[in-house]
Amino acid sequence: MLSVLINTQMLQAALKYGVARYFYSSSACVYNGDKQTSFEAPLLKEADAYPALAEDGYGWEKLFSERMCRHFREDFGLYTRVRASTMSTARGEHGSVGERKPRLPSAGK
Repeated sequence: MLSVLINTQMLQAALKYGVARYFYSSSACVYNGDKQTSFEAPLLKEADAYPALAEDGYGWEKLFSERMCRHFREDFGLYTRVRASTMSTARGEHGSVGERKPRLPSAGK
């Protein structure tokens, strides 16, 4: 949960130093856990994050940081972009590493 502080400080620094665009790499863990019970689950979409039932700890931290990005955009005009960039999506549809399988199904666009 300490990464909430890092993400907040990064947003503050971006604003202070005039960063034009800010990218935040989120996670599929922000999505409602009830929609991620199997690998055959349908692709997730942005609207599936609410009502919020994020993974405890890490998922809530990522969801809070997504909201911080939105508020920095609305309140301070900082252009922010948020995407669920997870290791499972980076590895692709059949992305296993050795015997390890991705924990969550890939998040859709």
